[in-house]
Amino acid sequence: MDKKDLSCLNTFEQQEGEKISKIKTDSDFRPRRSKFYNKYDEEGEIASLATECPFCYIYKTQKERIIYQDEKVFVIQDRTPGARIHYLVNPLRHIKNVNHLKSSDSELISHMESVGKLLIEKENLDKKSRRKLGFHKASNTSIPHLHMHILAGKYSSLLCYIKYNWPFFTTPKEVISKL
Repeated sequence: MDKKDLSCLNTFEQQEGEKISKIKTDSDFRPRRSKFYNKYDEEGEIASLATECPFCYIYKTQKERIIYQDEKVFVIQDRTPGARIHYLVNPLRHIKNVNHLKSSDSELISHMESVGKLLIEKENLDKKSRRKLGFHKASNTSIPHLHMHILAGKYSSLLCYIKYNWPFFTTPKEVISKL
């Protein structure tokens, strides 16, 4: 090849490199909350990961979204409800998911369950109304901060019914029994 052929090749490589650099990468297609998905593995103090965790962020900066709070947990309404009533009970301490619970956390889980039952009672539902309290299994968790779902009333869709039932969902009693 002579120099002229090489210069064409270099120009071609440059053009292709520019095209490749314009191709969207996986990082361009992250979910809207992608800024939060960085450092979840370590347990933190009360809402310590406000820059990385959506629930810690809500606790620190959006107090108006909190519908109940005590010394161990806070409760918010789910942003995309799967049933007529859909709350999330979150521990103040950052815990990634049910697999990161310790045996000493059984009291926390029991407390989360009692808060959930209290909130359902306040809704004055009829006795026949569907009620569900539980956690997503670790492999099916959308946000890596332990949270318990409180669902009551009719599910919003068949997909929600599947999502919040077996095998993707576990009750507080099942979680405590595995600690």
